[in-house]
Amino acid sequence: MDISEFKKIDNYEQAEQKEKLLNQVNSIKKGINNLQARSERTKIFNQKIEEDLLILETTDELFHVPQAPTAIFSSVNSMPEVNQFFILSEEAKDGRTQQRSFNFDLDQSLALRQDCYSGDAAGFFDAYGHLENNSSDVTIVNDTLYNLRLRMDENESDFSIEDGFSIGFNDIEKDNILSFKRDYTISGYTVNYIVEGKMNS
Repeated sequence: MDISEFKKIDNYEQAEQKEKLLNQVNSIKKGINNLQARSERTKIFNQKIEEDLLILETTDELFHVPQAPTAIFSSVNSMPEVNQFFILSEEAKDGRTQQRSFNFDLDQSLALRQDCYSGDAAGFFDAYGHLENNSSDVTIVNDTLYNLRLRMDENESDFSIEDGFSIGFNDIEKDNILSFKRDYTISGYTVNYIVEGKMNS
């Protein structure tokens, strides 16, 4: 902010007013220069999850999946993947419950995972966006079309949020582990979340 010109000063009161105004302007400019905008500490992450599973593929002519029931998910979008199925682990029973709904399959929990799988044994993936801040507020937006399960640290209990909803976590420390999971997924998905570093971190 620049003050280019003052009117001519006629008396002492006007000179005092000019000095007071200039001091206020300099104080404002100093404050603006030292200010760190909160928005500069906000980052948006799009964490893509690739399900690293062994899947056999065949043609639709050889492998037809019947119309799937809607007991697992109430889908708002149709993403059929009828020409692939899992290589299952040895403990899979012949009489197991099988159900396919678009790109979800109950056999997923029995499928073989490859060595480079980045999730944990329960299928949860760690969110990494808050690791650079000592303390952060994290908002997770579920637009994955299906339920998203969330868990904090090593706590075995988790909770889920429906598609189209978001949830916020306040004051997550750098060493906290925020993880998420989408059950029975054949193909990958992307989780979007907003990390806002706290001003005192």
